Amino acid sequence: MEARSIPARFVAVALLIALLLAALGWLLWYLAYELSEAPPEQVRVAGLAHPAVVGWDEGGAVTIGADTEADAYLALGFAHGTMRPFSVLQWRQVARGRLAAWYGDEVLGVDRLSLQLRLMASARKAYEALSPEDRGLLTAYTSGLNAALSTDYVQRNPTLLSRRWSPTEWEPWEPLALERLFAWLAAPLLNPASPDTTVRALARADSLLRNRLQLHGFEHSMAVVLTDSMTTTVYQRHVYGATTPPLLLPVTIALSGAPFLSGGSLPGTPFFPAGKTETHIWAKLLATTARWRRESSSPATTRHAVLYRRDGSEVLLSVHERPGALLALEDDSTPAPDSLWALYWSGFSEPTDWHAWRDLVRGKPPTFRLFSGSGVLVTADGTRTLLPASASPQRLPGGLLLGHPQWAELLAGRLAELHSHNPAHRFDPEWMEDRYSTWAARLLPRLLEAFNSTATLSAREKEALSYLRNWNFRYDRSSIAASIFDTWVRSALPLTGTTSLPSVSAGSVDTTLFSDALSSLARRFGSDESKWRWETVQARRVYAADWAGVGDVPTYTYPGEGHPTTLFWGPSAVFSPWLSTEAWEAWTSLDPGSPFFVRQTVPPGNRFSERLARQVKQIHLELPSPDPAPHRTHLIPDVH
Repeated sequence: MEARSIPARFVAVALLIALLLAALGWLLWYLAYELSEAPPEQVRVAGLAHPAVVGWDEGGAVTIGADTEADAYLALGFAHGTMRPFSVLQWRQVARGRLAAWYGDEVLGVDRLSLQLRLMASARKAYEALSPEDRGLLTAYTSGLNAALSTDYVQRNPTLLSRRWSPTEWEPWEPLALERLFAWLAAPLLNPASPDTTVRALARADSLLRNRLQLHGFEHSMAVVLTDSMTTTVYQRHVYGATTPPLLLPVTIALSGAPFLSGGSLPGTPFFPAGKTETHIWAKLLATTARWRRESSSPATTRHAVLYRRDGSEVLLSVHERPGALLALEDDSTPAPDSLWALYWSGFSEPTDWHAWRDLVRGKPPTFRLFSGSGVLVTADGTRTLLPASASPQRLPGGLLLGHPQWAELLAGRLAELHSHNPAHRFDPEWMEDRYSTWAARLLPRLLEAFNSTATLSAREKEALSYLRNWNFRYDRSSIAASIFDTWVRSALPLTGTTSLPSVSAGSVDTTLFSDALSSLARRFGSDESKWRWETVQARRVYAADWAGVGDVPTYTYPGEGHPTTLFWGPSAVFSPWLSTEAWEAWTSLDPGSPFFVRQTVPPGNRFSERLARQVKQIHLELPSPDPAPHRTHLIPDVH
């Protein structure tokens, strides 16, 4: 039987289609990676009282020069809208409860959660309760955001082009909705001990939200204050998840030619969790608490909201609540039980921390209610004000360390040890690159006591024990023992009764779990132990938040190093399934003119070759006179 030949015209059409697809792929790749255009040189902005200038540094920092505080807020909004358009628009879409309109029904649960949390409704109510001056500053900030989002530079942003998003104007209360969103993300992942279907649905939606944004792990953040005979230094580390670009944007602001502040700003809001002026330094860790509580049933209020699907259809949502709590009831037809699950979170009762954020910039001791995390304000005379006043820091020689209680004790002990070896007793940034784990040094010897005899062990188990017995307890890239130890402890978690800081006694160790851990490593990385290096087993995977292409959002994989229990930050599956690989670091001293040093992961570069290696850049934000930026945008008042 003769084979039929394919008509030449079909071959030509197939080749043409292939060429078109290749050209389209090249165009998307070019838009995503190669298009490099400087921000506009001049933009007219309504609401600006006097001309202002925004400078763009190639390292990702921004400098702002303005005559008034309101104009500075407007320029800050312009900087956020220019540098982080995708981030702020997606976060606002979440706060609005409209994410499904962009991504489809798979994220409808996120919208349901946002509406249940009342992120936007509470923000508008909080805005209306502010003074005219405060509302004016928020209006100025959103005017800057809107001006940036309307520029051709942002409109041609590859991500916005590829997704066909047309940004609508920001309302002045919407930055307060993003504040509430971050207050929610700063609470630990919901982990309910309840079979209730509504409770579990909320927990699933919470997981989906954090996975979509790749923002989590805030509880691992820390701040250190050290004083020597010369000055006081403040170091801070903000763990924020596994996303690029970095969460905080480094900004320096000068008012009428005089220094105002340098620090890390939270895009989409006019707030600075980290900062310095000529008179003070501050560090505010983003943390809150959200907890379920089983309690007696009591009268509830039911309100209704509307979920919008991608096809334009609507779904009516019933939300049951009472003052300070969200109730786990499915709908109006659900019989009232004798007891129910209630979710408590500061966002249900506290309106906004607007005044606290402003007080930080002005050097006044603030009172935070929405964000319950610790922090510190240090004034020029060395006075330390803890935030909140009830915070319990770990004491150091000449200083203190703030953070989650279980981590703070370990990290403070190691930092004190390194500090004692420093004759000058001055802060050394290299201390924060130390990979020694006090926790591992305490726990491993007790685990090894279970192996008094090696007669019944396999050759692989004996080899693994040899690695562990010779381990220096450092989570370096090349460490094989670190991989074995963490995998073993992860297998033994049911014995510990905790998922935060495992600690087991030798008598409770089931040695079969050790064999299971080795089998797990062999399945994942092969039977050759030399392939079990920490850099591979706990590689850093970073989510490309501003991906402009089509299909699955890519991740960039970099060598793993560090650990949650070391001064050098690195993730571990022992402590959370959410691998928060990225952290934003800063340190500065009270010395006049001392720079505000920032260390952050640099977003992948324009060219493919620049995306192959993880780059960590150290940025100097200078006070009182920042260096001229390579590119500048002049903001001009629009008088029409």
